[in-house]
Amino acid sequence: GALLVGVATAVAARQAWALTAADGVALGLVALGVRAVGVAVMRSRLVALGARAQGLRAAPWGRPVALLGAQLVVWAAAALVGGGLGGPLVALGAFVALHGWFTTGAAVGTFGLLLGTGAALAVRALGAFAPAEVVVARRSAVSALSRSVRAVAPQIVPVAFLVLCGDLAIGLGALACGAGALPGYPITDLAVLHRWRGSATSGMSEVR
Repeated sequence: GALLVGVATAVAARQAWALTAADGVALGLVALGVRAVGVAVMRSRLVALGARAQGLRAAPWGRPVALLGAQLVVWAAAALVGGGLGGPLVALGAFVALHGWFTTGAAVGTFGLLLGTGAALAVRALGAFAPAEVVVARRSAVSALSRSVRAVAPQIVPVAFLVLCGDLAIGLGALACGAGALPGYPITDLAVLHRWRGSATSGMSEVR
């Protein structure tokens, strides 16, 4: 379901190029909104099923509305931090390359791209426990994000590695005609859920 939502968003974005600027922006915003809601619903269902399979209490469809709120905050923060740190260096690299210093420009731009990607990955890792906090611990989006940041900060390297592995699985799977991306979607959330359960499930009720 999440993969289909992503594909539909990509198709809508491609169609937007043939429209006027205003219509293209409107279509793009609608597509992003539909994608955000669709992914939140499917992700909530996924985390809920994963939690129940591990003996934890969770509603069949989780709590998609609260998860949507947490998801939007993480996405926005990752974009702002990654773009704020890496964007200026990428622009500087392009400026240097335009003036004939191609190797230097490429090096600066690549460093900026890596810095921005790493910063965005760190932000996403800090919010990685939020879905479990929302769906299983039944916390609000703000409370879930706050607890996720505090819990992940001491173990950010292994959690970031889990998030990165999921990204690589989706990316490599997409290159294999898209079908290989299917296993990549649940990998990160289920792996993070398992890690969250081992460190933050004190007091959680088990499924009866």
